[in-house]
Amino acid sequence: MGTCGLRSRPAHRSRRATTVWLSLLLALPWIIGCEGCGQQDPAQPDENLPVNQFTSRPIAPFPSGTSVSEYRVKPGHWLTASKPLQANREDQRGTLEIYSGSTVRNEVGEGQRFAQPIVAERPVVLPKGQMKRLDFRLLAPLPERIDSREGFFRHRLSTRQQGLADDSGDRKILMLRPEQYFFVVLTTRPERFVSLQVADWVKPPRDPDQFLSSASPTNYRLVFPDPDDLLSLPETMLDWSSTAYLLWDDVEMDRLTPAQQQALLDWLNWGGRILVNGRYADKTLANSALAEWLPMSADKLIELEGEPFAEMLESWSVAKDATTANQMAVVRQSNSRVGLDGRPHGLSVELPGTNGLVLSRRVGLGNIVMTRFDLTTDVLKNWGSRDSFFNNVLLRRPPRRYSEQDGSTTLQFVDSPSGGTVSPAINSPFRLFARDGAVRYQVVTGTDADEESNVDQDEQDGEGVLASALSDKLAGWTAPANIAEPMGGVGAWTDRSQVAAMSLDSLVEESGISIPPASFVARSLAWYLVILVPLNYLLFRLLRRLEYAWVAVPVIAIGGAIWVARAARLDIGFARLQNEICLMEMQPGYDRVHLSSYIALYSSLGTEYELAFDTPDAVALPVGIWSDGLEEDPVQLRFGYGEGPVLSGVQVASNQTRLVHAEQLLSAGGAILLKDDGAALENQSQLELVDAFVVRRTDEGTLQVATLGDLPAGSTKTLRYTDQRPLSAIAEDLPASVKPLINAIGSGHRFGPGETRLVARVLEAPNKMRIEPAASQASREAVLLVHLQHPPLPPPRKDRNLAPPPRESVEDVMLEEELSPPL
Repeated sequence: MGTCGLRSRPAHRSRRATTVWLSLLLALPWIIGCEGCGQQDPAQPDENLPVNQFTSRPIAPFPSGTSVSEYRVKPGHWLTASKPLQANREDQRGTLEIYSGSTVRNEVGEGQRFAQPIVAERPVVLPKGQMKRLDFRLLAPLPERIDSREGFFRHRLSTRQQGLADDSGDRKILMLRPEQYFFVVLTTRPERFVSLQVADWVKPPRDPDQFLSSASPTNYRLVFPDPDDLLSLPETMLDWSSTAYLLWDDVEMDRLTPAQQQALLDWLNWGGRILVNGRYADKTLANSALAEWLPMSADKLIELEGEPFAEMLESWSVAKDATTANQMAVVRQSNSRVGLDGRPHGLSVELPGTNGLVLSRRVGLGNIVMTRFDLTTDVLKNWGSRDSFFNNVLLRRPPRRYSEQDGSTTLQFVDSPSGGTVSPAINSPFRLFARDGAVRYQVVTGTDADEESNVDQDEQDGEGVLASALSDKLAGWTAPANIAEPMGGVGAWTDRSQVAAMSLDSLVEESGISIPPASFVARSLAWYLVILVPLNYLLFRLLRRLEYAWVAVPVIAIGGAIWVARAARLDIGFARLQNEICLMEMQPGYDRVHLSSYIALYSSLGTEYELAFDTPDAVALPVGIWSDGLEEDPVQLRFGYGEGPVLSGVQVASNQTRLVHAEQLLSAGGAILLKDDGAALENQSQLELVDAFVVRRTDEGTLQVATLGDLPAGSTKTLRYTDQRPLSAIAEDLPASVKPLINAIGSGHRFGPGETRLVARVLEAPNKMRIEPAASQASREAVLLVHLQHPPLPPPRKDRNLAPPPRESVEDVMLEEELSPPL
């Protein structure tokens, strides 16, 4: 039995080993998987993975329609844009950078690229397989020439896994002309408004024998945002400056985000104009943020009789319009036209000749025109005077006339015989005083004789300006404007406006920083050597203490250094210095303020600054960035890293000053407005005002001023006007840095009849901007301009005549000759 037990152990071990090997063999397919039998080349990509790692669509600048071919940008204006991007293989995180610039082409089509020294940057989170709309903001490039309308965008995506993962290269984008602005139409039925694209107030007539080019004048570009998607409209007024008009049809206000609604109200108060198709206002605007600003309440729909329409057509029919009689017959046949009914606002007016069917209301510098009927019905559809009615009644533009000369047809304003391209100031009523304000730059001295001389000169200039304004009948149709950027038109971002020039000049003088010329260095060195060697030697030789000459050397060196520092005006002892001048602008009865800041940053050592904002309604750029040659080292505008944008990469060299221009839109906590029929002024805001005075021009043209002094928050003061010149109302002890600005704003220059302004200093101006690193010494002065009342708009007038019948072009005549049978 023992022998048998010993023999069974090897057999048992053999069976156990066999079992283990069989188990491993059976588990081998599960361990290795299907790839273990394959012969796939490791370099060959997986067929199940997408070919492209990312899918992207072109950058869509706002406002924009549904077609990529319709995308345009306004040169020199801030814009919001979106970049649709999708990760196809895996989730991605990274950073998106957007570059822009312009392209100039020569006669043979070769292009030269001009990149902007500005990069927009934002963080990116891309879930696999989801198309994300990535919004950002950027300044549209300025073209190098008036006939160059080509720009480009370029995006670069950097991810954590790969670094640079996607680069689109330069993608072409067309730019608008200086006089051309966007005309946005919010509608779900764009086919009913496409005929507006060929209206003569959109595209004036041109000679058919001339080639169509980028130099052909065009007033507006109609844009139809997609109502079924997120509306491609900016969320800050600073990006609305390229839009002149908004036609609101049947899109509900709820389709706009709260930020878009606030931006719309800001844009309206600073000059934007809205045309409301009242047929649908009871559903779209009745309970919206815009409801309190409408000319009438949108209560309900009623049936309107045909006779008021017929009388309106007859009243606004242009001379020799043969279609008017037929249109009047059409509207009289139907007495069941649906229209809007409501209560007119106390500040609204019924436009003349419309029988109460069209109402208008001034809102700040802007205006809302509201119809009680549907603009797309047969009331206006086949009417020959339709373009005249739109231009003069609905858009409140100056009346026009057609003229023919040398076989060509031109369209001119009745009050201005000059033809050709329309001024941007006429096409866009939007104004920001810091960019477009027309002021007189005059330095006021403190002596009595000089002040008397200044007053006399100002009085003469004021009379000349008033006479010129009265002689130019077009001036009443739009607010005065100084176009500082000819390529961008009114509203363009600029550091060369009159307000900016005064502020920057004061900053440079106040900062005490000036770069000495080469002659100063040579003279300083020469004087130092003369004093150090011959004069030092002669002095102690006469004193017979020549050995003391060596002791005087360090004293001379220290004294020379102090003298050179004073002469060069360098602020020794401060590592960083920050001076700021602000202009705050408010509109009548509105509680928001547009704040323009001009900042001087000085550093004794090379420093990189960062400006961060706690509000999305803000933007900033270094002054003169296009001429600084910084293309190789651009500044970054970062979005999505905080509540507002962040400007980084602002380099300041050692012992140098760099100027920065920033703008914000902030709440003042309440409005500042006239009370008691203009006899008193109430400060409902949270601003503490000092050195305040009110300037107005009466309807008769007399310039008057009321001195207020201090105007605390929540206070009300009676206005006592005198006919003294505005200069006499300015306090003598004003800070020197803002005295020229206050003098220019309150001088009465370019005031229209009925215009009233408040000018004051603000002790503690609101601010949502942080500058890092912080300066060891900082000063801030703020000037407030409140438009208490704008001049009224002129009453609308119809066009002088209709367009002549189209004549045959050269091509038509040649084609007719080719098709004619031979004699």
